[in-house]
This record gives sequence, C-alpha cells and structure tokens, in this order.
Amino acid sequence: MVNPTTCADTHKKVSARNYYEYRLMIREGEVNHILMCQRLFHQYAVDTYIRQIETERLTYIRLNQQQLRSEEDIHLRDADGNVNNVGRMTILPATYIGSPRKCSKRYPRNLVAKTISGIDGYPLYRRRSVEDGGRSVDVKIKGQDFHVDKRWIVPFSPILSKTFEAHINVEFWNSVKSIKYICKYVKKGSDMAIFAVTNTNDEVSDYQMGRYVSSNEAIWRIFVAIHERHPTVFHLENGQRGYFNLNNAVDRAACPPVTTLKGFLSICETDQFARTLLYADIPRYYTWSASSKSCQCRKQGTPLEGYENK
Repeated sequence: MVNPTTCADTHKKVSARNYYEYRLMIREGEVNHILMCQRLFHQYAVDTYIRQIETERLTYIRLNQQQLRSEEDIHLRDADGNVNNVGRMTILPATYIGSPRKCSKRYPRNLVAKTISGIDGYPLYRRRSVEDGGRSVDVKIKGQDFHVDKRWIVPFSPILSKTFEAHINVEFWNSVKSIKYICKYVKKGSDMAIFAVTNTNDEVSDYQMGRYVSSNEAIWRIFVAIHERHPTVFHLENGQRGYFNLNNAVDRAACPPVTTLKGFLSICETDQFARTLLYADIPRYYTWSASSKSCQCRKQGTPLEGYENK
C-alpha cells in the first residue's frame, strides 16, 4: 500500500469499512464515477455493506467464539454440570446492532409529571405515578404475578387501533434522524420473516436471515458510527452473562468470574468515598486491576479534601 500523501510504501492495514468509506467519499476537484450511477450506486452501497463490511464483522464473531456458550450464572448452576442443554453455540453479542440480546424498546419508561421533549427528539409523555393520580393493576402472565403501572403503557391512538384492528404505537418525533427513518420505509421491500421447526442455536444466522438494509442505512453505517446504548443496563444478582466451554463449565458455575460491576459493589462495602459515586463515575477515581480483579485508587491526580489517599 502506498501513502497518497508521502508516496511511501506502508504496511498499514485498513478495515473493509475504512476502505469503502475512502472510495465513496466526495472530494473537491475529483470525479467519483461510482456516485454517478444513480440506482446502481444504491445497490452497490447495500451490497458493499452486507457482503463486505457486515460479513467481515459477523465472520469474526463466528470464528472467535471458540465453542463458547453463553448463559446467566444462576442458570448455569442449575444445569448440574450438563452443559449440553445450556447456552447457545453461536451467540451474537448485545453490543452488535440487531442482536436479540440488545434492549431497544426502552421499557419500562420513567414516570414524569408532564410531557416534555427528550434530547433524542422523542417526547417523554406524561406518566403519572400512583401517588400523583396514576393507575396501576396487578396481572398474571404465565402463572406469575406482575405489577403494571404507567411506565409500561405504549402510546397509541384509539382511532387508528379501531380502524386497523391492530396495536399501533403512535409518537410525535422531531429530529433530523427522521429523514433516515422515512427514507428507509419508503425504499424498503416486502416484509420478511424467519422461522424454523428446530432450534439451531445460531444467533448470527438468525440475524442474517431476518435483517433488512436499505441504501440509506448502508451509507449511514459505512460513514457514521451509529452504535449507542442508553441507559446503561445492569444485571440482577447472579444474572451476569458468563462465557464457558465444555472444559470449564463446572468451574465457571462454582466460581463465576468477577466483573467490573461486582468490583464496584465490593469496593462500596469498604470504601466510604466509593459509596458517594455512581458506577459511571468510578473510572475517574479508580482503575480496574485485571490481575486482582478489583478497583484500585488512582495514584495520580489532585487529592480530594476529606478523604485520605483519594
């Protein structure tokens, strides 16, 4: 590879996304014939993203699992050593957009006294608590009791629900991102669905078979890092996700590895200053020791008044 600025040879490697991002970029004084192909360019963008960029990422995920399976620690303990019936052979991490492990519907919502506009353009509709005049109900689902209040109500239009005889989520939205949202649905093809009579334990294949990517989304994913996760999702006790194989499943069930969240909870038991911090603030004052699996006070910085060695 030759550096276009210095004309010197370089052995630097680039990802497929970086390469096609460079090829599709508009530059002053240069003619990019790919951008002049109209509908053929749209097809090229989709094929480029799906066959090159996304396939590269999914192949990496598939080939680097090393027969790992994933399950919550408490369920792994319940397996009594029979790991053949636990976990998935090929998992798609929650950090990957479209993963079945990713929480995307943002429910339950927060209770608010009045309707306000959120920072992402979505409205935060009024959801009153029981103390503020809101309603709640206890329901039974699959033999389990659930307490449902306004946090679980999906905004809807009674007229639309009655007209189309369906559950329709209706929300007012004002954001520049709506352009991408509208273009995707204008250009989308027929609806798709995937089903199987057996469980293949392959989340990557399930994702590839059921996905839809428009030309607008392909270009957006090539040029812009669109991944984000908010709010941060924490697990319950013994509900953290662990990775194991046939050789270490019993050991992992007996002694689950210490996570950073567990380290934060542990230091809060002995460190008075740590108790005043939120989980997201810990890296500012502490570092994570990979060897001891614990949070250590930072050695550099301005000491805090009222706390020794902080």
